[in-house]
Amino acid sequence: MPSVQGSVGMELPTVDEAKRMATLLGLLRVTTSEEKASAAGASEDKLDWLRSQLIGKNIEFDTPFGRRMLTYADQTASGRSLRYIEDYLVKDVLPFYGNTHTEDSHVGRKTTWLVHKVARYIKRCMGAGPSDVLIFCGSGTTAAIKRLQEVIGVAVPSVELRGRLSTQLQMEERWVIFIGPYEHHSNLLSWHKVLPMSWRSESMWMGSSTSLRSDVH
Repeated sequence: MPSVQGSVGMELPTVDEAKRMATLLGLLRVTTSEEKASAAGASEDKLDWLRSQLIGKNIEFDTPFGRRMLTYADQTASGRSLRYIEDYLVKDVLPFYGNTHTEDSHVGRKTTWLVHKVARYIKRCMGAGPSDVLIFCGSGTTAAIKRLQEVIGVAVPSVELRGRLSTQLQMEERWVIFIGPYEHHSNLLSWHKVLPMSWRSESMWMGSSTSLRSDVH
């Protein structure tokens, strides 16, 4: 049997690639029925504990129809606060919160350390490696989309400037934005304020067909 090194067109994976593959295989690995049942029970216990930490759980408010229990149905836009996270912020973060651009002070050094720790944790959860970059945007998905538009060079702050540039761009220079039928406004409205969305015909709405596949029309 030929060795891997001697195989035609075959290269050994890098250390980062091997780690990412191991992570994916761990998530996708086949389990026995006992393992699945045990994992399901453990997952349910974790979810029960997580629900118990929800701030505002079972809260009621006055309506024209009497007292009603609050049903929060906008998790896509803003998640609810969790008690254990808020307690950690109050106890361990806010008392020592400071500017992360300096380490000359105790608060600056501690906050900088926390930012680096959080970045490593998020990258590990996402399967990112040392060569991947994590950029904190500050205010959720809306800010992340705005940062993406700035990075790819389509964000124009001035309405007047946007209109002037749109008339000078050739068709082959324009970006095409694919918009799905279930987009949240954070990934929809901001595209109207960038260069390629100055002409509505340049956006392509992706609908859903009966086969549950994307239907571009």
